[in-house]
Amino acid sequence: RSERIPMLIIPTEKRFDWQRAPVMLLFIVSANCLLFFFYQSADNDKYYEALHRYANSGFFEVEWPQFEHYLESRGEHSALLTHRNALADDNQGEVWVALLRDAGFYTFLQQRRDAFLTPAQLDKWVNERSQIHALIFSTSVLRFGLTPSELSITTLFSHQFLHGGFMHLLGNMFFLVICGFTVEAAIGPLRFLAFYLISGLAGGLLFYISNTSGSTPLVGASGAISGVMAMYVAAFRLKRIEFFYWFFMFVGFIRAPALLILGFYIGKEILDYYTNPHSNVAYMAHVGGFIAGSLLILGALLLNRNIFDFTYLEQDQSIDPAQEQLAEVYSLIEKYRFGLALKTLNALITEHGNSLERETLRYNLTKLRPDKAFLNSLHTLLRHKPGNERELALLHSVWRENPEIRHTLDTDSQVRLALNLTSPDYLTTAEDIFNALQHDKANHSALGVLARRLSLCFEGLGNAAKHKTYNDFAERAISGGSLR
Repeated sequence: RSERIPMLIIPTEKRFDWQRAPVMLLFIVSANCLLFFFYQSADNDKYYEALHRYANSGFFEVEWPQFEHYLESRGEHSALLTHRNALADDNQGEVWVALLRDAGFYTFLQQRRDAFLTPAQLDKWVNERSQIHALIFSTSVLRFGLTPSELSITTLFSHQFLHGGFMHLLGNMFFLVICGFTVEAAIGPLRFLAFYLISGLAGGLLFYISNTSGSTPLVGASGAISGVMAMYVAAFRLKRIEFFYWFFMFVGFIRAPALLILGFYIGKEILDYYTNPHSNVAYMAHVGGFIAGSLLILGALLLNRNIFDFTYLEQDQSIDPAQEQLAEVYSLIEKYRFGLALKTLNALITEHGNSLERETLRYNLTKLRPDKAFLNSLHTLLRHKPGNERELALLHSVWRENPEIRHTLDTDSQVRLALNLTSPDYLTTAEDIFNALQHDKANHSALGVLARRLSLCFEGLGNAAKHKTYNDFAERAISGGSLR
């Protein structure tokens, strides 16, 4: 296999949107994965058994001269030279694989068996060789892969759901997911499935046309996925959309007219096809898929524009500027540039408002050098209303870390915090705040509200004594009586 230019371009205009769940995409990905792990997983055992039986049969000595003649008669001189070099390098296994995988050669042998086998050899060869042939052709790649010399309607579709290895599967599913959810959201699940299969079929046909007598089977969803990638960019047509690129050491994002990139895709695959003649990549299947996918989308646009969800396609899904600024803050923290991180965070809060996450971050940054800014951040943080258990645990932890803050935090803020902490996990802290405020003779009505909440909590926990104590306090606070 020749070396390829290290280059990658991926469209990234749209972000994953579960409001438009990609049902058909998930079905296709699941089908490919299930077939690979639960059906194709048996292929290696079948291959090894077939090779082991062939090695022990002694058939190669009589078949090799026939294989040479067979390749010469088909004009496959390059393949013949490759096999002779493998034998010269004592690599018989490579030749056995090629010989056993060639269905045409087995037919050739059957037609000529009386000419190269003695009567004593014939019965053994007919029986054992047919079993070896059946075993190796029961593997998924040879049974359902698209072999140009034996093209069929079945293999035009079945080859799209098989893969040559785990990395082949992983790479294909990655590109399918990256582009597929957008296409399905834009044209609908059933049309997406139909266009996907047609693109794969077109890829298989162009692979066949480029090598009609080939005996190497094509497997993989590459043609169909190329079609999906083409549909992605064709749906946007000349709109400038975002792409991720990797070219040698250069990595980043660019914006370019969508159809311009489609032309680049097709041109690159055709160039690779002619400059990498010995590659095992099915470039023509990719090209066939690209062309079919783009024509399907453009044709659909011409026939009926209403099949497209243009609201989704034109929706701005650019990254929230506030999220970009927050990411910059975290990046500065990773570089230990805490001063600049705090300055950037303060600007973010001023421009976009505060939140518990942002205030927690500011608290942690100012904690490095306790001063007025730290005290202000601490006060602001403790006044936040928690939205979930994780945020409540955070506020409890901050309060426990800074016991001296009680003397500077106003009564209302302390009561609100204690009210938030009236849950079984933090009830002790809520009581501590209540007791401290009672000792300081804090506002009666505020303490009455807190006492009522504590009374209800202890009632729920079955603690009758504390329930009565806090309930009595609440009643006195409400009636305006003595709180002692």
